Amino acid sequence: MSAAAATVRSAAAAAATRARKGGGLRWLGTAAEAEREGGAGARWELSAAREYYDYRKSIYGDVTHRALLVDAVGTLVVPAQPTAMVYKSIGEKYGVKYSEDEILARYRRAYEQPWGGSRLRYVDDGRPFWQHIVTSSTGCSDLQYFEELYQYYITEKAWKLCDPDAENVFKALRKAGVKTAVVSNFDTRLRPLLHVLKCDHWFDAVAVSAEVAAEKPNPTIFLKACESLGVKPEEAVHVGCDAWLWGSDVHSFKEVAERIGVEVANLPGILSCDRGRHVNICVVWRMQLL
Repeated sequence: MSAAAATVRSAAAAAATRARKGGGLRWLGTAAEAEREGGAGARWELSAAREYYDYRKSIYGDVTHRALLVDAVGTLVVPAQPTAMVYKSIGEKYGVKYSEDEILARYRRAYEQPWGGSRLRYVDDGRPFWQHIVTSSTGCSDLQYFEELYQYYITEKAWKLCDPDAENVFKALRKAGVKTAVVSNFDTRLRPLLHVLKCDHWFDAVAVSAEVAAEKPNPTIFLKACESLGVKPEEAVHVGCDAWLWGSDVHSFKEVAERIGVEVANLPGILSCDRGRHVNICVVWRMQLL
């Protein structure tokens, strides 16, 4: 090991130790957010992040990660229409009277409550959990209504891709030798959904909580994804391995690719949806999962 690499390794290790002593994994914000927080601690964390990425480059070279793991909902795809709007528009013929605001409030309360039907929300096709959510949100327990909603969310009408340039970016990543996987808390509709959206071929693997019997942030689902890709957890980027905050630290898959060290030509790198939304991916120190 070179003296420079040894110095970076030492600095990164020291920073990781300080983070652990300071209360565990800590979020690393953007420069603007560091200024807004107004503390030396926030600026120190940015410095620690740079030290860590420099360390990765000293080990792995320009391409700093061998695999990219992405979430499905909120990162790869988003609903084409607000959930409450869909629940109401389909539900009106079944007698649903609640307003969209009422449905949304009830949906959030139901979704945030512990699910008593199983230790997992999404078991197999997830129907028991989603029946609970639909009934709680709308007050309607009509099985025909539920089934129409359930089937709607497996069609291309229900979803849209977050990043219009995603296909080109994933092609560039895979061409550069970076393996890709979807890692999602979802039921067994995810694979056919990716197929109808014509993006399933972008990925080398898909890890679905309903199939591996583990939901994020349980490390099992990340380990399953890494195992499928043939990489170690520290070689992948996502929540639980290395990670970046979608909507704050990264705004497009082009930016993700460039951070890994893969150049993607002739793309604007602008994300069209939810720029301000902090979704699932957050910057953390690498967790030792093994």
